[in-house]
Amino acid sequence: MRGLAFRDREDAGPGLLIPRCASVHTFGMRFALDVYFLDADGAVIAIRRAVPPRRILWQRGSSAVLEIPAEPEGESSPLPALRSACSPNEKR
Repeated sequence: MRGLAFRDREDAGPGLLIPRCASVHTFGMRFALDVYFLDADGAVIAIRRAVPPRRILWQRGSSAVLEIPAEPEGESSPLPALRSACSPNEKR
């Protein structure tokens, strides 16, 4: 239930997908996050990059949220790989 809060960047893994979610907070975070809001089809509808600790985010129309540790030097995770990995309805 604690997600990525209170973890070190090295222990965060590749990220966290939170289904049935339209808002998140970064209280207890020890590093910045790239936050991707997804619609019901798994498409990205909004991105918030390098969100620092102690913030609250929400996005109308979001059905899930993907939290990924932001790159240390301000570069963000690549979006094409995320859409492919997270789209549950993608035909293969």
